[in-house]
Amino acid sequence: MLKGKYIVFTILLLLVGCSCSFAQRSKVVIDQEYKLKAAYIYKFTKYIEWTYKLSEVDTFYIGVLGESEILPILNRVAKRKKIKDRPIVVHHYKRIEDFNTRLGLPKISSHILFISKYVEIEDAEKLSQFSKRNILLIGETEDFARKQGGLINFVIKRNKLKFEINQNDMINCGFKINPKLLRLAILVNNDDESYTQEEDNERVPKNK
Repeated sequence: MLKGKYIVFTILLLLVGCSCSFAQRSKVVIDQEYKLKAAYIYKFTKYIEWTYKLSEVDTFYIGVLGESEILPILNRVAKRKKIKDRPIVVHHYKRIEDFNTRLGLPKISSHILFISKYVEIEDAEKLSQFSKRNILLIGETEDFARKQGGLINFVIKRNKLKFEINQNDMINCGFKINPKLLRLAILVNNDDESYTQEEDNERVPKNK
């Protein structure tokens, strides 16, 4: 009888240990994912130009909408990096209404707005109004750059972090994109298509 109880107790300990290991491993994976996303966001700024004159502002603003693991990482980046020779300030907005309120201020509220996967996008048209104000909208949910008004979207493909770019919408919103960035991206459009830069080039008829 005691032997049986010992076996059950041992199994329970193993299960608890496995659960803890899985939780710790998952946290490591999540931390690494958001470190990569933060690094990508920083690198994007080297290959994207905003239409308004950055000479008119002395700070580069990054907004985070919703709760996200990326927030503390971006705050660390802001302490030791600059974007386009300007210090970085990170703002956190819990609700989309909070961000919308700041748009009424004389100074720009954000050059980049990262939208957490925990934020439910109910009105894509409202979101697209932000990008029309030359705010780079970056997300991490399915169809964010296709149907939800986003411009860049992080996706996982074959266990690797990739990013989608809605090139047409970015151009229409006044952004200039370095071709080097487009070659690394999965290009998407509002017709639910996705393709690479090479495939996009093949679509254009060549002059004979």
